[in-house]
Amino acid sequence: MKEGIEYLDLILITIITIFFSLVGIAVHFIDIIYHLLSHYANLAIANFFRNFVFLYLIGLLWFAFRRWKQTERRKKELEEITSNINPDVLIVVDKNNRITMCSNAVERIFGYKVEEVVHQKFDIFYSDSLSAEWNDMQRVLEKSNLSIYRATGRKKDGTEFPLELTIGNLHFYGGSVVLLRDITETKMAEDRLQSAYKELNQIFNASADGICVIDTQYNILRMNETFKFLLGYRVENYDEKLCYKTFKCSRYLTPECSLQKILNGDSWFGCEIEFERMDGKRLFCIHKSIPFRNTEGKIIGVIESYRDISEGKDMEENLQNMSREATELVSGVRTATQIKELYDEIAKVKAELARYVAPPTMEIVEEMVMSKKIHTGELVNITVLFSDIRGFTSISENMNPDELFKMLNLYLSIQIKAVEEYSGTIDKLSGDEVMAVFSGPGMAENALKCAVAIINHLQEQQPAEGSDWIGVGIGINTGPAYLGPLGSESRKQFTHIGTTVNIAARLCGKAKKFEVLFGKTTRELVKDKAFNYRSTGNVPLKGLSAPIEVFQLIKLERE
Repeated sequence: MKEGIEYLDLILITIITIFFSLVGIAVHFIDIIYHLLSHYANLAIANFFRNFVFLYLIGLLWFAFRRWKQTERRKKELEEITSNINPDVLIVVDKNNRITMCSNAVERIFGYKVEEVVHQKFDIFYSDSLSAEWNDMQRVLEKSNLSIYRATGRKKDGTEFPLELTIGNLHFYGGSVVLLRDITETKMAEDRLQSAYKELNQIFNASADGICVIDTQYNILRMNETFKFLLGYRVENYDEKLCYKTFKCSRYLTPECSLQKILNGDSWFGCEIEFERMDGKRLFCIHKSIPFRNTEGKIIGVIESYRDISEGKDMEENLQNMSREATELVSGVRTATQIKELYDEIAKVKAELARYVAPPTMEIVEEMVMSKKIHTGELVNITVLFSDIRGFTSISENMNPDELFKMLNLYLSIQIKAVEEYSGTIDKLSGDEVMAVFSGPGMAENALKCAVAIINHLQEQQPAEGSDWIGVGIGINTGPAYLGPLGSESRKQFTHIGTTVNIAARLCGKAKKFEVLFGKTTRELVKDKAFNYRSTGNVPLKGLSAPIEVFQLIKLERE
């Protein structure tokens, strides 16, 4: 640290003047004592006393000078150490907003030498004058003695950068001490964190399932837009914070509560659950809960997901009611006209249900209803097609929920139409992902033609040349798979599972935008067909012990 030159000179002149005045008084005092001793005592004693006092004063002077030099050297070493190890600029500002002292770090951060900033206005370090802000800072300091601000700093060459100021009050001197810190890296990290938060928040709200986060005290921490829609909320904020007051459910505050299950040691919990919406309507959902942990791994709540199955539940109840009525009508020897009307009603229900359930599944459900037997699953040979959107986050970044759902419905309708055109069935829809199944003769060929049709239809929908539009990656695989019901006693879903399905899903994950990848078993069935493809070599896939050969369809044109 360095002081102003005029203050240092004034202090040195004052000290030297006082010192020599004291020396003059001491010499005069010694001379008086010398004359008294020489007059009343022996002259040798007087000379001894005078010489002793004189030499003693010289010794004191030398000792004081040596201690002063040591103190100055240590002070200088301490200032150099402080300047070298402290990355921040330490500044002392007087009450007139002028810099009186400054650390050497100012040259590294701002490009100024210490001599260039001493006696300058404090706003030399800012892109704009902060006289008004400085007055506000001083008023805050009068109450708190410490204040932290952020501003835009300005280097000597004009470069601007983010700056943090820590200001403390110097009541005795009537000024302030200021610590200036370059927070460029901190600001960049904050911007990256904010960007990542926005992306995660967008994905969170775009989920097809309702998601709710609850702490251990049953307080709602967060819910996504889908969950608000399921419950019937029309505003951003909700009045009640306690989950069992916000949405009514018979399981809450009981041993069957998902939060209690997780806190008691369960790794996850799932069931079918019934809610009451804000408008009083019933809502049936498939519910799943997993632990919500902090950075130390401690459980601080639960993350719950809800998938609406109300329409399917209503259709299932209608189908059961129709079947029960049919049994009663037949057993009561009803007339032929009544039986025909009953079967017409059942046909309408089946036609409506077919919009949500694949034909093979419908056949199994009908068989179960008629025979009253539990279907345990069977092994079938199929070709599986997986498709999902590439770059979904960037496409939906500026979309509101209405635009997003409109885009997804267009995307799904194109794929469903293509699947039906080539004799396939939809196994499941999960957000932007589609799983379709092809069976029977020509199943592999139909799956590849369906993939080509999907890509061609999506490219035709592109609004303008060069604009960002929906692009999909598609994975296809052929082989055996199990078809059967999965779920609990109260709710089951018919689907295909097995290694064949897993490989198709992994190939879909590997495929790039508008790329179709398929496995060796599919290639064996279409090698004599009019498809142009090439081998990409053996590719390792997650969950498989060894790599498999993968093929890429390289000619995507209509036949």
